[in-house]
Amino acid sequence: MLLATKLLRPGLPAGFLSRNRPLQALDDATARQVCLVCAPAGYGKTTLLVDWLKQRRKQAAWLSLDAGENDPVAFWYAFCSALGQLNARFINNVWPHFADTGEGTRPGVHQLVNELWAWSRSWAANDAHYLVIDDFHTLSDPGLLSSFDWFLDHLPNNLRIILVSRTQPDLGLARRRLAGSYQMIGEAQLRFCREGTEELFAERFNLVLSADQIQQILARTEGWAVALHLTGLAWQEQGHYGQLPEPARHEAQGLSDYLMNELFQRQPDAVQSFLIHVARLPRFSAGLCSALLQREDSEAMVEYLVRHNLLVQALDDRHEWFRLHDLFRDWLNSMPLPATREHALRQRAARWLENQGYTYEAFEQWVALSDWSSAARLVTLHFLLWWQQGWLPRAERCLQQFPRAWLAANPWLRYLEGFILFQRGELINAAQALREAEHCFSHHPYWAPEEEPLFPAGQSLPDVVRAEFPLHMASLRAHIARLGGDIQTAMALSKGLSDEAQFSDSPLLDWTLAGCCTDQFYRMNLPLARDFGFRAIHQARRNQNASCQIVSLIWLVTSLVQQGEHRDAMAWIDRTQEAIGPRWKNNVWAPNLYCQRALILREQNKLEAAAESLNQAFTMATDQLMPQCLVYFEFLRWHIALNRGDFDTAEQAIEQIEYWHSRQDVQHWHYTVLEPDLMRALLRAAQGQIDTLLAWTHHFDPNLPDMPTWLDFARLAVWLRVQVDLGGDIADPLSHFREQAKAGNVITWQTKAALLDYRLAQREDRPSARQFMHQALWLSVQHDQLRTFLDDGPGLASGLQDCLEDQGVAKEAGRILAAMGVDVPRQAEANDPLSDRERQVLALLESGMSNPELARELGISLSTVKAHLRNIFVKLGVKNRTQAISRAGKFGFVC
Repeated sequence: MLLATKLLRPGLPAGFLSRNRPLQALDDATARQVCLVCAPAGYGKTTLLVDWLKQRRKQAAWLSLDAGENDPVAFWYAFCSALGQLNARFINNVWPHFADTGEGTRPGVHQLVNELWAWSRSWAANDAHYLVIDDFHTLSDPGLLSSFDWFLDHLPNNLRIILVSRTQPDLGLARRRLAGSYQMIGEAQLRFCREGTEELFAERFNLVLSADQIQQILARTEGWAVALHLTGLAWQEQGHYGQLPEPARHEAQGLSDYLMNELFQRQPDAVQSFLIHVARLPRFSAGLCSALLQREDSEAMVEYLVRHNLLVQALDDRHEWFRLHDLFRDWLNSMPLPATREHALRQRAARWLENQGYTYEAFEQWVALSDWSSAARLVTLHFLLWWQQGWLPRAERCLQQFPRAWLAANPWLRYLEGFILFQRGELINAAQALREAEHCFSHHPYWAPEEEPLFPAGQSLPDVVRAEFPLHMASLRAHIARLGGDIQTAMALSKGLSDEAQFSDSPLLDWTLAGCCTDQFYRMNLPLARDFGFRAIHQARRNQNASCQIVSLIWLVTSLVQQGEHRDAMAWIDRTQEAIGPRWKNNVWAPNLYCQRALILREQNKLEAAAESLNQAFTMATDQLMPQCLVYFEFLRWHIALNRGDFDTAEQAIEQIEYWHSRQDVQHWHYTVLEPDLMRALLRAAQGQIDTLLAWTHHFDPNLPDMPTWLDFARLAVWLRVQVDLGGDIADPLSHFREQAKAGNVITWQTKAALLDYRLAQREDRPSARQFMHQALWLSVQHDQLRTFLDDGPGLASGLQDCLEDQGVAKEAGRILAAMGVDVPRQAEANDPLSDRERQVLALLESGMSNPELARELGISLSTVKAHLRNIFVKLGVKNRTQAISRAGKFGFVC
C-alpha cells in the first residue's frame, strides 16, 4: 500500500517569503513538457514548487519519492496513484496492466500513454495539467530510468512533468533541450540575490542589516537558502548584530547537523574520505587529487561530486578545476586528520602545484604549512607574475602571516609590503618600506634568516633576481614620486630605467612606459604621451600583462580625447578588451575601462550613456582599487552631473573626492582633478550664484610657475573664462594658454582659446569675432569638440548662427546649436561633401605630410590613406593634392 503522504503536497513553512525572480523562471521553464528543478540540498527547490502552484493556482498532482521506488512496479504504482489525483481512470484502467509478468512494466507504460492521450482529448482535461515528482534523485535503477525516458518521449500535449532533483537524471536531457521540450532551473536561478536577502532578513527575522552585513552574508553563503535561514535564526536567537560569528561560523548557524544529515552521511565511505581530503585545498582538479591521494580513481570521484551536486562548482569552461562551497569546505576542515597525514598531503599538493606552474596555489600551501623558506622562495621567484595576473590581494593576505624575521631579512617581502602600501595610497609608509627593503638587499646576502635557507642546498639566489631587484625599486619609487606630485623625480627615474641595458627584456618595461605616458600627459606633451601609451600597451600585450594594458589605456585614452580622437579612443578600449579576453572583467583595474568609456561618451554629449557606464565602473570597483582611481571616477561623476543639472549628485561627488583624497598621503591634487573649493564654486555658478567663483578668481595668480602642469593650465582656463566676462585684461595669459595648447597639441584647449578670442573680440566689437568662431568650429569639424562648446556656457548662440551660411562649418554650427536646444533651419545641414576623416586628411595635407606620415599620424594603413585621397579628389573634382587644398580653401574646408 502506498503511503498517503507521498501524494500530499507539502505546506509552506511559517514565515515563508515568496520570491518573484525564481517564480518567473519557473513560469518560463514549465512552458516546456519537461521541467527539471535541480540544485544541491537546501536551495529551496520543493518550497519553490509549492509556492508556485499556490501563486499560479495550477491544477497539479504531487508525488514524493524515496529509495523504495527504485523497484519499477512500486514506482509505476506510485506514479499512477499520483495521476489518479487528476482522474481516477489512471488507477482503474491502467494499474492492472502493470502486473508482474515476464514483460515487466512495458505493457503498463504503453497502456498509461494510451490512456493519457485518450484523456487529453476528452472534455474533462484542461489545457495543461502538472505532475510534480519530488526527490527524483533517489531513483537509480537503469531499467526504470529507461522506461521513464521512453514515457517522457510520448507525453500528450496537455501534461507537464516537473522533476525536482539534487542531480541531473540520465533521461536524454540534451536531446530534449535541442528539441525545445525541456528546460532546467538550477542554482543560479535559486540563489538569493542582494534584494532577496535584505527582504528575507527584514520580513522573516525582523532584522535590518547594513549593506556591508548583507554583502558579507552573501559572500559567505553564496545565496544558499538554508545557510541564509540558519544564519538569520542564529542572529535572531543570539541577538547578534555585528559581524558573522567567528571562528565556528557553521556551528553557530546550525549548519553542522544539516550538512551531516543531508549531504555527508548519504555518501559512500569512499566519497566521504575523498571530500575530507580535498577540502584541504581551496581549488582542486583530478590531476591534483591523484597526486594528493595517490589513487587512480580521482577523475571518477570528481565526476561523482559534480554529478551528485555536492556543493561543488566548476571554475573554468573546460571543467578541469573545481571548488567546494566555502561553508561546506569549512565544515569538512573541522574533521581532523592526523597531523602527519595532513602535513604530507599539503606537501604533495604544494610540490605538484609548483611543478605544474600553479605557483601562487603552491605558495598558499607552503604558508598553510608554515614553511616560510619555501613560501619566500616562491615570492622571490614569481612575485612579478602574480602582480601581472592580479593576485596582489591574495598575496597580501599571505604576506601578513610571515614572521617578522623573514620580513626583515628578505628584500622582496619588504618590497611587496611597500608595493601594497602604494596601492592603498599610503605613500609615506610605502617609501619607508622601500628604504627597509634596500637595507635588506645590502645587509642580508642570503635573503633569509641565518637559520632558514631560502634555497635548497647547493642552490643560490638566481642572478636575474638580484639584477631585477634594483629595477623594481626604481620603478616603484618613480610611481610614488609621480603620485606625490614630484614629476621631475619620476621622469628622471623612468629615464634611468630606460637606459638600463638589461631592462629592455624585463617585464618592468611595460610599467615604465605606462608611467612615461602619465608623465608626458602631466607635462602636456600629448603626442609623446600617445607614443608612450601605444608602446606600453603593445609591450604589455606581448607579455600578457593585462593589468598594465588597462592602466596604460587610462592616460592614452585621456590623451586621445584631449586631441579630439574620440573614435580612436573608443576603438583602443575595444581592442584592449578583445586582446585580454573575457577575463578582463576579473582584473582589479577593469572599472577604469568603464570610466574611460564614460569620459568619451560625455565628450560626445551622450550623458545618459556616460552616467550608466560610470555606474558600472563604481559597481565593479573593489577595495583593492587605488583610492586615486576613485578620485577620478568621482570627478567625472561631478562633470556629468553638472552637465545634466543634477546638482545634488555633483555635491555628493565633491564630498566623496574629499573622502578618497583623505585616504592617501598625497598633499597635491591629481593630474586632471580640480580642487574641491573650485569645484564647489563652479557648481554654485551653474546654479546662478557666482560670488564664490568671483572670490576664487580674485585669489588666483595667472602668472604660472616656471614648469606649469596640466592642472595649472586647467585652472587658468577657468580664470580666463571668468575674466573675459568681467572685462579684465587677459591678453598675455590668453596668449600663453594658446601657445601651450598648440605646443602640446591639446585640441580641447585650442578650441577653448579660439572661443575666448571670439568672446574677447565680441566684447570689443571687432570684426575678427566671426573669424575666431569659424576657427573654433573648424576644430570641431576635425575633432568633434561639441562638449567644449556646450561647456563654454551661454553667449555663443548668436556667433554660431552667423556661421550657418559658411559652407565649411554650417553643419557643425547647426549641430552645436541643436545640442544647445536652438532651432536650426534645415538648409544649414547641407554643404558637407567630405566625411569627418576626409576633412582630417585634407587638413593634414596642407602641412605637406607624405602618405606614410599621414598613416603614422592617423594610426591607419597606407592603403587606407590612399583610399581617402582618392575619395577627396573625386568629391572636389580635382586631380592632385595642390588642387585639393586650393579648392577646399575656397569652400572653407581648410583654414
